Amino acid sequence: MTAPMCRQLVINEENSGSPYQQWEKGIRMATHDWIWVAESDDIAHPDFLQKMNAMIEADRELTFIYSDSVILKEGTQENSTLPSSFKIWRNQLFQTDKWNHSYSATGISEINNALKWYCTINNASAAVFQKSKIEKLLHRLPEFKFHGDWFLYLASLLDGKMAYLPEELNWYREHTENFSKSASLNNPRRSEYFRILDYLLKKKQVSDRKQLLKHFIKHYIGFGLWRNRALFPAGIFWEYFSFNKRLACSVLLNIIGSKTSLKKL
Repeated sequence: MTAPMCRQLVINEENSGSPYQQWEKGIRMATHDWIWVAESDDIAHPDFLQKMNAMIEADRELTFIYSDSVILKEGTQENSTLPSSFKIWRNQLFQTDKWNHSYSATGISEINNALKWYCTINNASAAVFQKSKIEKLLHRLPEFKFHGDWFLYLASLLDGKMAYLPEELNWYREHTENFSKSASLNNPRRSEYFRILDYLLKKKQVSDRKQLLKHFIKHYIGFGLWRNRALFPAGIFWEYFSFNKRLACSVLLNIIGSKTSLKKL
């Protein structure tokens, strides 16, 4: 990050419909080792990159670094129960004070402890990562419209080392309706969760596989079956089956088992 900056402006002639196609394009064009995806809706502290660079200089083994972010509420969310920063949400979610403090860890320990359960990296604008850690997976980014960021974080951390700063060096704009929320119940979004689960389960370093499968079914790919006994749409199951037959069958068997258990209650 200390090398001279090379600036290049590329304007798309048409909207691709997927932010992650643009991520892939930009990352491939990057000429240096470290990547920062500066999203247009977010604001970075003037010292953000300087502090990231200081951490890189202090520990050359780091491959991923992120800071906390302030959540800027808009519209009707100004009086909502959203926390004021992401560390408050993460600490509440995991019943800890971990994110109140700076720390570093192996990437796989961060995945197993937190990131495989929820996307605990607040937003791309608050992170920098080594290009080399995801180059082999860049071709997969266009598969995503909603959750390519989570996939990228996992890929970046799988065999690397990460660090976290609790300083609020970024401001994330939380819209009343944003791109991800607009399709929260749509099949494409759930299909992307399925792809992330597939990626995780194929990695030997990832632990608690059975629990992870059940967690994804309950929170991401099972359509609320554990909560309201909703029917499992055949269309999305076919998408699962087309991508990974064995995993799709495991999902279906777990769903059937959970429905049977619910009927006994």
